[in-house]
Amino acid sequence: MEKPLDVRGFGFKLDGGRGQNRSIFISAIEEGTRNEIHDKLALVLYPLGSPADKAGLNVDDEVISMNDENIENMTFDQVRRILKERNLRGTIKLVVRTYEGKLETKSLKEDG
Repeated sequence: MEKPLDVRGFGFKLDGGRGQNRSIFISAIEEGTRNEIHDKLALVLYPLGSPADKAGLNVDDEVISMNDENIENMTFDQVRRILKERNLRGTIKLVVRTYEGKLETKSLKEDG
C-alpha cells in the first residue's frame, strides 16, 4: 500500500504480538473522511477512504508478513518499528490471513 508522505498512517491499527501470546492482527480500520490516527492530535483527511480501507483489509485479519518479512513470532514493538519505518517511506506490503482463513497479499495505494 502507498500513501502520501504527509499523511500519517496507512489507516489501520494493530494489536497482538508474541508478548500477548497471540498473532499480530488488524484491530481497527479507518474508513471515513476525517479520522484520528494513532493519537488524539493527528487528524487525517481521507476523502476517498484510507489506504487500508481501499485495499480491503478487515478487522481481525491476521498479519503474516510485512514487506516479505515474517512477523508471526515478533513482539508488538518489533512490528511497530517496521511499520514506523515503512510509514516514513510511504509504502508497505502486507500478507494477511483473513478472518475466513484465506491468505491474501494486500497492496494499497493512496490516490493522489
